[in-house]
Amino acid sequence: DWDGAADRGWQEGDDDIISTSLRTALLFIYWSVLIFIGPHIVLAANSADFHTVAIRPHGIFGPRDPHLVPTTVTVVRQGKFKFIIGDGKNLVDFTYVDNVVHGHILASQKLGKDSPVCGKAYHITNDDPIFFWTFMTRLVTGLGYDGPRYHLPYLLVYFIAVLLMLLSKLISPIVKFNPTFTPMKVALAGTHHFYSCERAKRDMGYKPVVSLDDGIRRTVEFFDYLKKGGDGDKKGH
Repeated sequence: DWDGAADRGWQEGDDDIISTSLRTALLFIYWSVLIFIGPHIVLAANSADFHTVAIRPHGIFGPRDPHLVPTTVTVVRQGKFKFIIGDGKNLVDFTYVDNVVHGHILASQKLGKDSPVCGKAYHITNDDPIFFWTFMTRLVTGLGYDGPRYHLPYLLVYFIAVLLMLLSKLISPIVKFNPTFTPMKVALAGTHHFYSCERAKRDMGYKPVVSLDDGIRRTVEFFDYLKKGGDGDKKGH
């Protein structure tokens, strides 16, 4: 969801994006290819004989995800999850995996001659924006760990992240240095990026089949093996 110095509003075609902040040149290129260029290629292929639609989920989470929870727990165990970037009030959309699947199924069912979904892109989320740090805290406390409690100014952290990124590039021929905080990570953790599903509701009849609360509960239950004091915790040390 990535690159840009400030939150942006988008018009028709992306008219239901409410707010997003995206950064880091390298990942911006990657994001552009996957999220912007890819869907545009798909949508451009739409014709009377070949119907296409693009689904844009955001912040997918759920059981079996190898990234969000395992990575966060690793950071917590390393003692690096003590700080909240910014005031902690930045709203973000997270989408439980079942709702992403549901959105794809609805879109495929609606594809057909004269269907309003043909040639359009739709945002699919839990339709329930939440403070980023509240969401992350619920995951880690659900597994028995302490959540972050100390605040760091967003602009200060972002500035430091940019400096560290530049430093890592300068010394890369001599020393391999991968900063924990990158500008992209800081932006994702400290700015608003949430979306509207109104068009998906109108054209596809979309509504989340799993609430955000239930999605968090199911996710925490699945990753029970990563609980503090459990076997996964012991192996992690």
